[in-house]
Amino acid sequence: MDTINESSMNRTSKLQTITSEIQKTQRRLESIQEKYIDNEITKEEYQELKINYTNKLQNLSFQKDEIRSVSKDISVQLSFCMGLLENIAGFYEKADMEGKQRILGSIFTGNLIYEQKKVRTTKVNEVVSLLISTNRAFRKNNNGQSANNLRLPTRVTPTGLKPVTF
Repeated sequence: MDTINESSMNRTSKLQTITSEIQKTQRRLESIQEKYIDNEITKEEYQELKINYTNKLQNLSFQKDEIRSVSKDISVQLSFCMGLLENIAGFYEKADMEGKQRILGSIFTGNLIYEQKKVRTTKVNEVVSLLISTNRAFRKNNNGQSANNLRLPTRVTPTGLKPVTF
């Protein structure tokens, strides 16, 4: 949440900077219009400057919209995702076939390979791998000691023994 709040402050600061730059560019565009009307610059100079400032305004507006779309309530999305991860088994059991495929697809980034009533995969999502590793690091074994084995159980055939499946 600290990172989200810090990121939010950074986005707010960037929005203020972009808004200021938009206002400055609009003033410059108005200024060149006045200079053109007062015959202080040529038609060619005016058109060139107008194109430059108009492009800059469009670019700044795009940046502003992009920052606003990212700043939608990330904490709400994070809470939803954490709730989903905490009860992923429950969601999986209640999901229809498409939902189950989506859940499995988000956990396993490679194809699932079915052989002899067993399943194997080439890759596990990095985030899931880290969550499992972190969870195992805090577990205690039967003797009350922290677990040292942080590897994921995999049954991936090494490259060269069987063709790699994508």
